[in-house]
Amino acid sequence: MNKLNLLVVFLLLVTGTLFADAFPRAERDRPPYAPNRVKVKLTGEAYGLARLPQGLYAETNRFGINDLDQVFTRYKGTRIIRAHRRLNNRDWEARKGFDRWFLIELEGRPDIWSVIASFRESRYIEEA
Repeated sequence: MNKLNLLVVFLLLVTGTLFADAFPRAERDRPPYAPNRVKVKLTGEAYGLARLPQGLYAETNRFGINDLDQVFTRYKGTRIIRAHRRLNNRDWEARKGFDRWFLIELEGRPDIWSVIASFRESRYIEEA
């Protein structure tokens, strides 16, 4: 009986080691970003000027700010989506700019680094 238990434990260890090696490799090969989305944080000024949705995952297809709409159109933007739900603590939300984060969804698979660079060049984007 002890030999059988030892054999089972040995087989479990060998099998577990083989499968454990397969999963991290798949994670390593996956890019650390979505190939068709950029997350941007608007400046306070832009947030006040823009006509953007307020509900969680509410979306639109225009910022209502010419500079940002031009970048959005150049890279074939399809949707602007609110990235986070509104918080009960509106003071903290405003201080941290948590309410100013939006996801930009793009058609196809553009050069995402160029998209990020273009949004960062705008005075209306705090982070991308």
